[in-house]
Amino acid sequence: MKIIRACYITNSLEAKAGDRTYTYGEGTFYALPYPIQPTTGEHDYRHCETCKANHKQMIGLLKKKVKKFPNCCDSHKRLLTLREFNRSDFKDADKQCADKVIFTYQHILNKQSSPIWKVEIGEYIDKAIDSFGNFPDGYGIPFLFDDYMSFVRQLIDNNNNIRKDVVDYVNSRFDELYKEKEKKDPIADLCKIYDDWLNLVPFNLPFLKDVREYFRNKSPLIIYEGEASDNTIQHYLISDNQLLAFLDKLTKELLVKVGEHIADLCDEDINSFYREFVRQDLLLSNQLLDKEKKNYPFALYIEGWMKNQEDYFNKLNKLNLIQTNKSEDTYSNDSYKESLQRVNDLKRYIEYNDIGILINAKYKERSLQQVFKLFWRKTSFDFNAEVNNGRGPVDFKVSKGSQDKTIIEFKLASNSMLEQNLLNQGPIYAQSNNTSNIIVVIFYFSIEEKERVDTILKKYQLTNLENYIIIDCTKHKISASKAKTTK
Repeated sequence: MKIIRACYITNSLEAKAGDRTYTYGEGTFYALPYPIQPTTGEHDYRHCETCKANHKQMIGLLKKKVKKFPNCCDSHKRLLTLREFNRSDFKDADKQCADKVIFTYQHILNKQSSPIWKVEIGEYIDKAIDSFGNFPDGYGIPFLFDDYMSFVRQLIDNNNNIRKDVVDYVNSRFDELYKEKEKKDPIADLCKIYDDWLNLVPFNLPFLKDVREYFRNKSPLIIYEGEASDNTIQHYLISDNQLLAFLDKLTKELLVKVGEHIADLCDEDINSFYREFVRQDLLLSNQLLDKEKKNYPFALYIEGWMKNQEDYFNKLNKLNLIQTNKSEDTYSNDSYKESLQRVNDLKRYIEYNDIGILINAKYKERSLQQVFKLFWRKTSFDFNAEVNNGRGPVDFKVSKGSQDKTIIEFKLASNSMLEQNLLNQGPIYAQSNNTSNIIVVIFYFSIEEKERVDTILKKYQLTNLENYIIIDCTKHKISASKAKTTK
């Protein structure tokens, strides 16, 4: 196991996360080399004459370098200026290096057929690299580490029994060590991620204000325990990706709770059932948001959540618009005329006041029925939905006494049974409810649907009848200011 002989602080740094400031040092360390143990398998270096010969030859070559160390190069010569340096710590460096080469070679031979060979070979190489210790910046690379890599490369390159993809993988691991790596400051990076999160989450909203100070003083520098492959417990600073995953989960939990509170603040005068419907629609939309984001996974989530809030309040505004503009009955003794007026009110609000945003794209017919109920909040008539008098349920029945009844049926233009229903359902429902008053409302959501409805109505001479009302629910209507009159 690595023995750190000394740490040297080379720079004082500062990072800020929320209201907390962290002062810390950037440094380098001096760690002694240590031996590693071989793994077992089919190939055993102790009974392989070639491995024994290679081991002996490597020790012979490396002894010359051990004798010169640390005067072998200018960088290593600087080690003599360190109080902690002791040449005797490296007296067995030649044998240790030769052991590590043979142990690594044997491990590669034995593990190349494993289904997780990359993991097992990679972990062992990392352990071998770590075992060479470390010199402070400016004092050279760990002693004999270059020789270790060179010898391992030679052995695997010259053995045809080792697969090419395994050889390429090991060589790539060694090549990575020589690449110029971007200098990172993990503490500053974690603080920046946390600060960005604090600035994105809408802590100014009610129900988040109370926790704002808590999170502004919370530390993003989480230390956790991890178990290494040799069953030792090691402590790690949380990584960038781990912090992002944590903040993504926390963001969802916070905003779902805020969404629940906002939904509960709806005007109590709004139909309670529809209020719950809007609330569930909002929560579902939040849950289905795309979580993928190149930089911060929570950024897109927050962006989508804010858009949902905007849509939500637009819906409430449209609900309030219906409530504040609906008067008492105009035809208090005629259910048919009153029903016609209220259906036309619905048509006007959808086509000109944009209350189409209240319609759930997945549950169109149910949404339309729920919206229509709001138009009957102020009435002296009996207004009932899904009334079944023996021949199937009608969408709505409006009545005052036994002699004044009107049936209202909602149809989607996209319904494949539309033509058949228009021919048969109306008369049947009217007969079973003992009335001749029936109003059919057809909703279309595209130009193609509109053309289909026009064709069917024309075919059965139902065009322009006052009790067959077509409502345009398309989203992209021409605004009143741009509409032109045709002659």
